[in-house]
Amino acid sequence: MEHNPVALIIDDDYQTAKQLAASMKRFNWVVHTETDGAEAIRRLEQLPVGFVISELVLPGSGGIEIVQWLKRNRQGLPIVIYTSTASLDAAVNALKSGAVDFLLKPLTPQQISELCHTYRETALEIGERTQSNNKPKATFYSRNEELSKLYRAVIDKIAQTDTTVLIQGESGTGKEVMASLIHHYSKRKDKPFIKVACAALPESLLESELFGHEAGAFTGAVKQRIGRFELANGGTLLLDEVGDLPLPVQVKLLRAIQERTIERVGGERTIKVDVRLITSTWHNLAEDVKEGKFREDLFYRLNVIKIHLPPLRDRIGDIEGLTKMILERLAKRLGKAAPILPPQTQIALQRHRWPGNIRELENVLERAMVLMSSDVLTPQDLGEPFSILAMEVPAEGEIPTLKDARKHFEREFICRVLRKCDGNVSQAAELMKIARKNLYEKIEQLAINLEQLREDSVQESPIIALTK
Repeated sequence: MEHNPVALIIDDDYQTAKQLAASMKRFNWVVHTETDGAEAIRRLEQLPVGFVISELVLPGSGGIEIVQWLKRNRQGLPIVIYTSTASLDAAVNALKSGAVDFLLKPLTPQQISELCHTYRETALEIGERTQSNNKPKATFYSRNEELSKLYRAVIDKIAQTDTTVLIQGESGTGKEVMASLIHHYSKRKDKPFIKVACAALPESLLESELFGHEAGAFTGAVKQRIGRFELANGGTLLLDEVGDLPLPVQVKLLRAIQERTIERVGGERTIKVDVRLITSTWHNLAEDVKEGKFREDLFYRLNVIKIHLPPLRDRIGDIEGLTKMILERLAKRLGKAAPILPPQTQIALQRHRWPGNIRELENVLERAMVLMSSDVLTPQDLGEPFSILAMEVPAEGEIPTLKDARKHFEREFICRVLRKCDGNVSQAAELMKIARKNLYEKIEQLAINLEQLREDSVQESPIIALTK
Protein backbone atom coordinates (compact mmCIF):
# COMPACT_ATOMS: atom_id res chain seq x y z
CA MET A 1 0.00 0.00 0.00
CA GLU A 2 1.23 3.49 -0.84
CA HIS A 3 1.49 5.56 2.38
CA ASN A 4 1.88 8.83 0.50
CA PRO A 5 -0.51 10.39 -2.02
CA VAL A 6 0.26 9.47 -5.63
CA ALA A 7 0.23 11.97 -8.50
CA LEU A 8 0.70 11.64 -12.25
CA ILE A 9 2.18 14.57 -14.20
CA ILE A 10 1.54 14.48 -17.95
CA ASP A 11 3.71 16.86 -19.97
CA ASP A 12 5.56 16.38 -23.26
CA ASP A 13 8.37 18.59 -21.90
CA TYR A 14 10.17 16.14 -19.61
CA GLN A 15 12.27 18.90 -18.02
CA THR A 16 9.10 20.69 -16.91
CA ALA A 17 7.68 17.43 -15.62
CA LYS A 18 10.91 16.72 -13.76
CA GLN A 19 10.93 20.13 -12.05
CA LEU A 20 7.28 19.92 -11.04
CA ALA A 21 7.76 16.35 -9.78
CA ALA A 22 10.72 17.46 -7.65
CA SER A 23 8.64 20.25 -6.12
CA MET A 24 5.76 17.90 -5.23
CA LYS A 25 8.12 15.31 -3.74
CA ARG A 26 9.19 17.91 -1.20
CA PHE A 27 5.60 17.72 0.09
CA ASN A 28 5.92 13.92 0.45
CA TRP A 29 4.07 12.97 -2.71
CA VAL A 30 4.93 9.96 -4.85
CA VAL A 31 5.07 11.39 -8.37
CA HIS A 32 5.01 9.58 -11.71
CA THR A 33 5.51 11.34 -15.05
CA GLU A 34 4.43 10.69 -18.62
CA THR A 35 5.04 12.58 -21.87
CA ASP A 36 2.38 10.95 -24.06
CA GLY A 37 -1.39 11.11 -23.50
CA ALA A 38 -2.15 7.57 -24.67
CA GLU A 39 0.63 6.14 -22.51
CA ALA A 40 -0.66 8.21 -19.56
CA ILE A 41 -4.06 6.52 -19.83
CA ARG A 42 -2.37 3.11 -19.80
CA ARG A 43 -0.55 4.06 -16.59
CA LEU A 44 -3.75 5.38 -15.04
CA GLU A 45 -5.24 1.92 -15.60
CA GLN A 46 -2.40 0.31 -13.61
CA LEU A 47 -1.33 2.74 -10.87
CA PRO A 48 -3.11 3.87 -7.68
CA VAL A 49 -3.04 7.51 -8.84
CA GLY A 50 -5.08 9.94 -6.76
CA PHE A 51 -4.33 13.24 -8.51
CA VAL A 52 -3.39 14.30 -12.06
CA ILE A 53 -1.77 17.43 -13.52
CA SER A 54 -1.84 17.46 -17.33
CA GLU A 55 -0.69 19.74 -20.12
CA LEU A 56 -3.57 20.78 -22.39
CA VAL A 57 -1.81 19.85 -25.66
CA LEU A 58 -0.09 16.45 -25.81
CA PRO A 59 1.02 13.78 -28.26
CA GLY A 60 -1.52 10.97 -28.36
CA SER A 61 -4.57 11.87 -26.29
CA GLY A 62 -4.69 15.54 -25.24
CA GLY A 63 -5.54 16.95 -21.83
CA ILE A 64 -9.28 17.20 -22.54
CA GLU A 65 -9.38 13.56 -23.73
CA ILE A 66 -7.70 12.52 -20.48
CA VAL A 67 -10.27 14.49 -18.48
CA GLN A 68 -13.05 12.74 -20.37
CA TRP A 69 -11.44 9.32 -19.88
CA LEU A 70 -11.19 9.93 -16.13
CA LYS A 71 -14.83 10.97 -16.01
CA ARG A 72 -15.82 7.65 -17.62
CA ASN A 73 -13.38 5.35 -15.84
CA ARG A 74 -12.10 6.99 -12.63
CA GLN A 75 -14.91 9.29 -11.55
CA GLY A 76 -13.92 11.58 -8.70
CA LEU A 77 -10.19 11.58 -9.45
CA PRO A 78 -9.17 15.28 -9.56
CA ILE A 79 -7.27 16.57 -12.59
CA VAL A 80 -5.74 20.01 -13.08
CA ILE A 81 -5.09 21.21 -16.65
CA TYR A 82 -2.21 23.62 -17.24
CA THR A 83 -0.61 25.13 -20.33
CA SER A 84 1.71 27.94 -21.45
CA THR A 85 -0.84 29.93 -23.46
CA ALA A 86 -4.57 29.42 -23.67
CA SER A 87 -7.79 31.25 -24.42
CA LEU A 88 -10.76 31.73 -22.13
CA ASP A 89 -12.67 29.23 -24.27
CA ALA A 90 -10.04 26.56 -23.64
CA ALA A 91 -10.26 27.11 -19.90
CA VAL A 92 -14.05 26.95 -19.90
CA ASN A 93 -13.98 23.79 -22.03
CA ALA A 94 -11.55 22.10 -19.64
CA LEU A 95 -13.61 22.98 -16.59
CA LYS A 96 -16.87 21.92 -18.24
CA SER A 97 -15.30 18.59 -19.20
CA GLY A 98 -14.47 17.88 -15.56
CA ALA A 99 -11.11 19.45 -14.67
CA VAL A 100 -10.98 20.87 -11.15
CA ASP A 101 -8.76 23.79 -12.16
CA PHE A 102 -7.08 25.41 -15.17
CA LEU A 103 -3.68 27.07 -14.60
CA LEU A 104 -1.00 28.78 -16.66
CA LYS A 105 2.65 27.68 -16.72
CA PRO A 106 4.95 27.94 -14.98
CA LEU A 107 3.29 27.03 -11.68
CA THR A 108 4.53 29.17 -8.80
CA PRO A 109 5.79 27.59 -5.55
CA GLN A 110 2.65 28.94 -3.87
CA GLN A 111 0.38 27.24 -6.43
CA ILE A 112 2.23 23.93 -6.08
CA SER A 113 1.98 24.11 -2.29
CA GLU A 114 -1.77 24.81 -2.47
CA LEU A 115 -2.37 21.92 -4.90
CA CYS A 116 -0.40 19.50 -2.72
CA HIS A 117 -2.32 20.44 0.43
CA THR A 118 -5.76 20.80 -1.17
CA TYR A 119 -5.81 17.39 -2.87
CA ARG A 120 -3.71 15.35 -0.43
CA GLU A 121 -6.54 13.62 1.46
CA THR A 122 -8.60 13.04 -1.68
CA ALA A 123 -5.58 11.52 -3.43
CA LEU A 124 -4.86 9.23 -0.47
CA GLU A 125 -8.43 7.98 -0.35
CA ILE A 126 -8.68 7.40 -4.11
CA GLY A 127 -5.25 5.78 -4.29
CA GLU A 128 -5.98 3.32 -1.49
CA ARG A 129 -9.37 2.45 -2.97
CA THR A 130 -7.87 1.91 -6.42
CA GLN A 131 -5.06 -0.25 -5.07
CA SER A 132 -7.43 -2.49 -3.11
CA ASN A 133 -9.60 -3.00 -6.21
CA ASN A 134 -6.69 -3.92 -8.50
CA LYS A 135 -5.87 -7.59 -7.99
CA PRO A 136 -2.47 -8.62 -9.32
CA LYS A 137 -2.60 -10.31 -12.71
CA ALA A 138 -0.33 -11.05 -15.65
CA THR A 139 0.06 -8.30 -18.22
CA PHE A 140 1.25 -8.30 -21.81
CA TYR A 141 2.21 -5.05 -23.50
CA SER A 142 2.76 -4.25 -27.17
CA ARG A 143 2.05 -1.38 -29.55
CA ASN A 144 2.72 -3.74 -32.46
CA GLU A 145 -0.50 -4.34 -34.39
CA GLU A 146 0.13 -8.07 -34.91
CA LEU A 147 0.97 -8.68 -31.26
CA SER A 148 -2.02 -6.61 -30.12
CA LYS A 149 -4.29 -8.78 -32.28
CA LEU A 150 -2.69 -11.86 -30.77
CA TYR A 151 -3.33 -10.52 -27.26
CA ARG A 152 -7.02 -9.95 -28.07
CA ALA A 153 -7.24 -13.44 -29.59
CA VAL A 154 -5.76 -14.91 -26.41
CA ILE A 155 -8.39 -13.19 -24.28
CA ASP A 156 -11.40 -13.57 -26.58
CA LYS A 157 -10.84 -17.01 -28.11
CA ILE A 158 -7.85 -19.07 -27.02
CA ALA A 159 -8.38 -18.69 -23.28
CA GLN A 160 -12.05 -19.68 -23.55
CA THR A 161 -11.26 -23.19 -24.79
CA ASP A 162 -9.35 -26.16 -23.35
CA THR A 163 -7.30 -26.59 -26.52
CA THR A 164 -3.60 -27.37 -26.12
CA VAL A 165 -1.33 -24.38 -26.84
CA LEU A 166 2.32 -24.33 -27.93
CA ILE A 167 4.18 -21.06 -27.25
CA GLN A 168 7.46 -20.61 -29.12
CA GLY A 169 10.09 -17.93 -28.63
CA GLU A 170 13.56 -17.22 -27.34
CA SER A 171 14.35 -17.28 -23.64
CA GLY A 172 13.03 -14.16 -21.91
CA THR A 173 10.39 -13.21 -24.53
CA GLY A 174 7.45 -13.63 -22.15
CA LYS A 175 6.30 -17.20 -22.79
CA GLU A 176 5.38 -17.78 -19.16
CA VAL A 177 3.52 -14.46 -19.03
CA MET A 178 1.50 -15.47 -22.09
CA ALA A 179 0.69 -18.85 -20.52
CA SER A 180 -0.47 -17.21 -17.29
CA LEU A 181 -2.66 -14.82 -19.31
CA ILE A 182 -4.36 -17.76 -21.01
CA HIS A 183 -5.02 -19.30 -17.60
CA HIS A 184 -6.13 -16.01 -16.02
CA TYR A 185 -8.81 -15.39 -18.66
CA SER A 186 -10.02 -19.00 -18.83
CA LYS A 187 -12.84 -20.75 -17.00
CA ARG A 188 -10.09 -22.48 -15.00
CA LYS A 189 -8.75 -19.22 -13.50
CA ASP A 190 -9.81 -20.18 -9.95
CA LYS A 191 -8.00 -23.52 -10.21
CA PRO A 192 -4.23 -24.18 -9.99
CA PHE A 193 -1.72 -22.88 -12.53
CA ILE A 194 1.25 -25.23 -12.26
CA LYS A 195 4.58 -24.82 -14.03
CA VAL A 196 7.26 -27.44 -14.70
CA ALA A 197 10.71 -26.25 -15.85
CA CYS A 198 11.61 -29.25 -18.01
CA ALA A 199 15.15 -28.05 -18.78
CA ALA A 200 16.01 -27.60 -15.10
CA LEU A 201 15.34 -31.20 -14.04
CA PRO A 202 17.51 -34.26 -14.68
CA GLU A 203 15.91 -37.08 -16.68
CA SER A 204 15.85 -39.33 -13.61
CA LEU A 205 13.52 -36.91 -11.79
CA LEU A 206 11.32 -35.67 -14.64
CA GLU A 207 8.93 -38.61 -14.71
CA SER A 208 8.41 -38.41 -10.94
CA GLU A 209 7.98 -34.64 -11.14
CA LEU A 210 5.28 -34.91 -13.80
CA PHE A 211 3.39 -38.00 -12.70
CA GLY A 212 4.39 -38.52 -9.07
CA HIS A 213 5.62 -41.73 -7.43
CA GLU A 214 4.64 -44.26 -4.81
CA ALA A 215 6.66 -44.95 -1.69
CA GLY A 216 9.46 -47.41 -2.44
CA ALA A 217 9.25 -46.90 -6.22
CA PHE A 218 13.01 -46.27 -6.34
CA THR A 219 15.91 -45.61 -4.02
CA GLY A 220 15.16 -42.52 -1.97
CA ALA A 221 11.38 -42.63 -2.56
CA VAL A 222 10.53 -42.94 1.14
CA LYS A 223 6.99 -41.60 0.78
CA GLN A 224 4.33 -41.05 -1.85
CA ARG A 225 4.71 -37.95 -4.02
CA ILE A 226 1.92 -36.21 -5.95
CA GLY A 227 3.03 -35.18 -9.44
CA ARG A 228 2.39 -31.92 -11.26
CA PHE A 229 -0.40 -33.37 -13.40
CA GLU A 230 -2.39 -34.20 -10.26
CA LEU A 231 -1.57 -30.87 -8.63
CA ALA A 232 -2.89 -29.07 -11.74
CA ASN A 233 -6.11 -31.11 -11.86
CA GLY A 234 -8.97 -28.83 -12.89
CA GLY A 235 -6.51 -26.08 -13.81
CA THR A 236 -3.64 -25.43 -16.22
CA LEU A 237 -0.27 -27.15 -16.53
CA LEU A 238 2.62 -25.31 -18.23
CA LEU A 239 5.51 -27.45 -19.46
CA ASP A 240 8.25 -24.86 -19.92
CA GLU A 241 10.95 -25.79 -22.47
CA VAL A 242 9.11 -28.96 -23.50
CA GLY A 243 11.64 -29.38 -26.31
CA ASP A 244 14.18 -30.50 -23.69
CA LEU A 245 12.11 -33.53 -22.61
CA PRO A 246 13.98 -36.81 -23.17
CA LEU A 247 12.31 -39.29 -25.56
CA PRO A 248 11.23 -41.82 -22.87
CA VAL A 249 9.34 -39.09 -20.98
CA GLN A 250 7.81 -37.88 -24.26
CA VAL A 251 6.16 -41.30 -24.67
CA LYS A 252 4.48 -41.08 -21.27
CA LEU A 253 3.46 -37.47 -21.85
CA LEU A 254 1.79 -38.47 -25.11
CA ARG A 255 -0.23 -41.13 -23.31
CA ALA A 256 -1.29 -38.66 -20.60
CA ILE A 257 -2.53 -36.23 -23.28
CA GLN A 258 -4.35 -38.88 -25.33
CA GLU A 259 -6.01 -40.76 -22.48
CA ARG A 260 -6.23 -37.99 -19.89
CA THR A 261 -4.90 -40.44 -17.35
CA ILE A 262 -1.58 -40.96 -15.55
CA GLU A 263 0.11 -43.58 -13.40
CA ARG A 264 2.53 -42.68 -10.65
CA VAL A 265 6.01 -44.18 -10.91
CA GLY A 266 5.87 -47.54 -9.15
CA GLY A 267 2.08 -47.45 -9.02
CA GLU A 268 -0.57 -49.61 -10.65
CA ARG A 269 -3.63 -47.39 -10.26
CA THR A 270 -4.75 -45.30 -13.25
CA ILE A 271 -5.62 -41.74 -12.21
CA LYS A 272 -7.89 -39.50 -14.29
CA VAL A 273 -6.74 -35.90 -14.70
CA ASP A 274 -8.52 -32.87 -16.12
CA VAL A 275 -5.75 -30.50 -17.18
CA ARG A 276 -5.47 -27.75 -19.78
CA LEU A 277 -1.96 -28.22 -21.21
CA ILE A 278 0.24 -25.34 -22.36
CA THR A 279 3.80 -25.96 -23.54
CA SER A 280 6.58 -23.52 -24.35
CA THR A 281 9.95 -23.88 -26.02
CA TRP A 282 12.75 -22.00 -27.77
CA HIS A 283 13.33 -25.05 -29.98
CA ASN A 284 12.06 -25.39 -33.53
CA LEU A 285 10.15 -28.58 -32.78
CA ALA A 286 9.43 -29.27 -36.46
CA GLU A 287 13.20 -29.40 -37.08
CA ASP A 288 13.70 -31.52 -33.96
CA VAL A 289 11.15 -34.00 -35.33
CA LYS A 290 13.12 -34.29 -38.59
CA GLU A 291 16.31 -34.92 -36.62
CA GLY A 292 14.68 -37.56 -34.44
CA LYS A 293 14.98 -35.52 -31.25
CA PHE A 294 11.24 -35.07 -30.73
CA ARG A 295 8.37 -37.47 -31.34
CA GLU A 296 6.26 -36.56 -34.37
CA ASP A 297 3.00 -37.81 -32.81
CA LEU A 298 3.62 -35.74 -29.67
CA PHE A 299 4.48 -32.68 -31.75
CA TYR A 300 1.11 -32.84 -33.53
CA ARG A 301 -0.66 -33.22 -30.17
CA LEU A 302 1.05 -30.11 -28.80
CA ASN A 303 0.94 -28.00 -31.96
CA VAL A 304 -2.83 -27.43 -32.04
CA ILE A 305 -2.66 -23.67 -31.43
CA LYS A 306 0.80 -22.17 -31.90
CA ILE A 307 1.78 -18.75 -30.57
CA HIS A 308 5.11 -17.23 -31.61
CA LEU A 309 6.58 -14.45 -29.46
CA PRO A 310 9.22 -12.42 -31.33
CA PRO A 311 12.51 -11.38 -29.67
CA LEU A 312 12.77 -7.91 -28.18
CA ARG A 313 15.21 -6.80 -30.90
CA ASP A 314 12.31 -7.18 -33.35
CA ARG A 315 10.01 -5.11 -31.11
CA ILE A 316 11.94 -1.82 -30.97
CA GLY A 317 8.70 0.18 -30.86
CA ASP A 318 7.70 -1.61 -27.64
CA ILE A 319 10.89 -0.94 -25.68
CA GLU A 320 9.85 2.48 -24.34
CA GLY A 321 6.45 1.25 -23.15
CA LEU A 322 7.86 -1.95 -21.65
CA THR A 323 10.55 0.06 -19.88
CA LYS A 324 8.02 2.39 -18.30
CA MET A 325 5.79 -0.50 -17.26
CA ILE A 326 8.72 -2.34 -15.66
CA LEU A 327 9.95 0.82 -13.92
CA GLU A 328 6.49 1.39 -12.43
CA ARG A 329 6.43 -2.16 -11.07
CA LEU A 330 9.95 -1.84 -9.67
CA ALA A 331 9.16 1.54 -8.14
CA LYS A 332 6.24 0.08 -6.19
CA ARG A 333 8.34 -2.84 -5.00
CA LEU A 334 11.31 -0.69 -4.00
CA GLY A 335 9.20 2.06 -2.45
CA LYS A 336 10.38 4.72 -4.90
CA ALA A 337 8.83 6.94 -7.55
CA ALA A 338 9.40 5.78 -11.11
CA PRO A 339 12.28 7.77 -12.64
CA ILE A 340 12.01 10.11 -15.62
CA LEU A 341 13.15 8.49 -18.88
CA PRO A 342 14.97 11.10 -21.05
CA PRO A 343 15.37 10.68 -24.83
CA GLN A 344 19.06 9.69 -24.62
CA THR A 345 18.22 6.75 -22.38
CA GLN A 346 15.38 5.65 -24.64
CA ILE A 347 17.70 5.70 -27.67
CA ALA A 348 20.36 3.68 -25.83
CA LEU A 349 17.79 1.07 -24.81
CA GLN A 350 16.51 0.82 -28.38
CA ARG A 351 19.99 0.36 -29.84
CA HIS A 352 20.90 -2.58 -27.61
CA ARG A 353 20.31 -6.01 -29.18
CA TRP A 354 18.83 -7.61 -25.99
CA PRO A 355 20.02 -11.21 -26.33
CA GLY A 356 18.22 -11.93 -23.04
CA ASN A 357 15.04 -10.20 -24.25
CA ILE A 358 12.52 -8.84 -21.71
CA ARG A 359 14.14 -10.71 -18.83
CA GLU A 360 17.42 -8.93 -19.55
CA LEU A 361 15.60 -5.59 -19.75
CA GLU A 362 14.05 -6.21 -16.32
CA ASN A 363 17.43 -7.10 -14.79
CA VAL A 364 19.15 -4.04 -16.28
CA LEU A 365 16.41 -1.70 -15.04
CA GLU A 366 16.30 -3.21 -11.56
CA ARG A 367 20.05 -2.80 -11.11
CA ALA A 368 19.81 0.81 -12.31
CA MET A 369 16.87 1.57 -10.00
CA VAL A 370 18.76 0.26 -6.97
CA LEU A 371 21.98 2.16 -7.72
CA MET A 372 20.79 5.44 -9.31
CA SER A 373 21.05 8.60 -7.20
CA SER A 374 18.67 11.00 -9.00
CA ASP A 375 15.13 10.89 -10.36
CA VAL A 376 16.33 10.81 -14.00
CA LEU A 377 17.41 7.46 -15.44
CA THR A 378 20.54 8.18 -17.49
CA PRO A 379 22.43 5.84 -19.85
CA GLN A 380 25.26 5.89 -17.30
CA ASP A 381 22.88 4.43 -14.69
CA LEU A 382 22.26 1.47 -17.00
CA GLY A 383 25.94 0.56 -17.34
CA GLU A 384 28.75 0.83 -19.88
CA PRO A 385 27.15 -0.73 -22.98
CA PHE A 386 24.28 1.74 -22.79
CA SER A 387 26.43 4.77 -22.03
CA ILE A 388 28.48 3.89 -25.13
CA LEU A 389 25.38 3.40 -27.28
CA ALA A 390 24.00 6.77 -26.13
CA MET A 391 27.21 8.60 -26.99
CA GLU A 392 26.26 8.54 -30.66
CA VAL A 393 23.51 11.08 -29.94
CA PRO A 394 24.84 13.49 -27.27
CA ALA A 395 22.39 15.93 -25.77
CA GLU A 396 22.44 19.43 -27.18
CA GLY A 397 25.41 21.34 -25.83
CA GLU A 398 26.83 18.31 -24.00
CA ILE A 399 30.59 17.70 -24.17
CA PRO A 400 31.62 14.09 -23.44
CA THR A 401 34.59 13.30 -21.22
CA LEU A 402 37.89 12.45 -22.92
CA LYS A 403 37.49 8.84 -21.76
CA ASP A 404 34.03 8.59 -23.30
CA ALA A 405 35.18 10.28 -26.51
CA ARG A 406 38.01 7.75 -26.84
CA LYS A 407 35.59 4.87 -26.34
CA HIS A 408 33.25 6.35 -28.90
CA PHE A 409 36.02 6.75 -31.47
CA GLU A 410 37.36 3.24 -30.72
CA ARG A 411 33.92 1.69 -31.13
CA GLU A 412 33.28 3.53 -34.41
CA PHE A 413 36.71 2.58 -35.75
CA ILE A 414 36.35 -1.12 -34.90
CA CYS A 415 32.84 -1.23 -36.35
CA ARG A 416 34.00 0.25 -39.63
CA VAL A 417 36.93 -2.16 -39.92
CA LEU A 418 34.63 -5.11 -39.21
CA ARG A 419 32.16 -3.90 -41.85
CA LYS A 420 35.03 -3.59 -44.31
CA CYS A 421 35.95 -7.21 -43.53
CA ASP A 422 32.32 -8.41 -43.68
CA GLY A 423 32.45 -9.25 -39.97
CA ASN A 424 35.56 -11.46 -40.24
CA VAL A 425 37.27 -10.94 -36.87
CA SER A 426 40.57 -12.56 -37.84
CA GLN A 427 40.90 -10.38 -40.93
CA ALA A 428 39.94 -7.24 -38.99
CA ALA A 429 42.48 -8.02 -36.24
CA GLU A 430 45.20 -8.43 -38.87
CA LEU A 431 44.33 -5.06 -40.44
CA MET A 432 44.42 -3.32 -37.04
CA LYS A 433 47.65 -5.09 -36.01
CA ILE A 434 46.19 -6.52 -32.78
CA ALA A 435 45.68 -10.04 -31.46
CA ARG A 436 42.42 -11.74 -32.41
CA LYS A 437 41.75 -12.46 -28.71
CA ASN A 438 42.18 -8.77 -27.85
CA LEU A 439 39.76 -7.75 -30.59
CA TYR A 440 37.12 -10.13 -29.24
CA GLU A 441 37.58 -8.57 -25.79
CA LYS A 442 37.13 -5.08 -27.30
CA ILE A 443 34.00 -6.22 -29.16
CA GLU A 444 32.49 -7.42 -25.88
CA GLN A 445 33.57 -4.34 -23.87
CA LEU A 446 32.17 -1.91 -26.44
CA ALA A 447 28.85 -3.77 -26.92
CA ILE A 448 29.46 -4.33 -30.63
CA ASN A 449 26.96 -6.67 -32.26
CA LEU A 450 28.85 -8.83 -34.77
CA GLU A 451 25.71 -10.38 -36.21
CA GLN A 452 24.26 -6.97 -37.06
CA LEU A 453 27.55 -5.77 -38.53
CA ARG A 454 27.70 -8.76 -40.84
CA GLU A 455 24.27 -7.83 -42.15
CA ASP A 456 25.30 -4.25 -42.84
CA SER A 457 26.71 -3.22 -46.19
CA VAL A 458 30.28 -1.91 -46.36
CA GLN A 459 30.28 1.86 -45.78
CA GLU A 460 33.39 4.00 -46.04
CA SER A 461 33.95 6.39 -43.15
CA PRO A 462 34.06 10.09 -43.99
CA ILE A 463 36.90 10.32 -41.46
CA ILE A 464 38.83 7.07 -41.93
CA ALA A 465 39.51 5.51 -45.34
CA LEU A 466 40.36 1.83 -45.02
CA THR A 467 42.34 -0.09 -47.59
CA LYS A 468 43.38 -3.72 -47.73
